[in-house]
Amino acid sequence: MNILELWRDLIRQYGDHAIEARYFINEIWTENIDSMVTIGLFLLIDRRFKEYEDKIRQYFESHHKMPDGYRLKQDEILLVIKKD
Repeated sequence: MNILELWRDLIRQYGDHAIEARYFINEIWTENIDSMVTIGLFLLIDRRFKEYEDKIRQYFESHHKMPDGYRLKQDEILLVIKKD
């Protein structure tokens, strides 16, 4: 299910007045690859990704390396359901 479908379904269930969408950009910066891999594994939540640690390391090396470390930027959408 994509975010727009979820948003629509929540509005149907709780009403437009009870649903709020918040958008923000999340940026994570580390000085070394080991820290970035640790954070990446944490963000993936599922422990099964641990077996792909080498591939995750390669991904960060090729896509997120900066002159002074590693940076990961993410766009985030948070859907909030307000209590009555």
